[in-house]
Amino acid sequence: MMSSVSELTKDRIYERVQRRMRTWYGTVVERSGQACLYYMHAGIVTLRQCNIHAVEACGSAHWQCQPDNGKDMTHFGFEWGGDPDHELRRQVITDKIGLPEMHCWIWLPQTQEVVDFSAGFVPTLAKAMGFEWKVELPPPYYWAGPKSLFPRAVYIPNRDATQLAVVKLLASQKGIQ
Repeated sequence: MMSSVSELTKDRIYERVQRRMRTWYGTVVERSGQACLYYMHAGIVTLRQCNIHAVEACGSAHWQCQPDNGKDMTHFGFEWGGDPDHELRRQVITDKIGLPEMHCWIWLPQTQEVVDFSAGFVPTLAKAMGFEWKVELPPPYYWAGPKSLFPRAVYIPNRDATQLAVVKLLASQKGIQ
């Protein structure tokens, strides 16, 4: 199913999410590449204000960072391992929430689309982790069906990862909504 939201409206929603990110979390967090949970939160609030049904989605995600030569790694990403207790013990990035290796984005069930307002900052994090981006940079955000994103971006949601992220976010937010 195709989105009925125009590209101009998507861009305006993204701008509103950016403003909300700066207000709620500050520019350092906004641009760090480590803010997918916060972008998911700000994005869901903004989308719901626009009467767009949006739900949390977290799990594994991979973005193409190298050309495909048939033998070397092509994607940078985060792989959810499956056991929330085990995952919390092997945190990759430690911020005030302390999520394990995972990525957070938004799912639009009515149109079957991925919305990732943090996609444009993924190369920043990849560079900080020692990965070189050798293909075209991702756009500031993705808002499209999963099949149309492949192979540039792959999103694999997991219920346990999503529940863990939402619980952590709610526990840390107290008043931001």
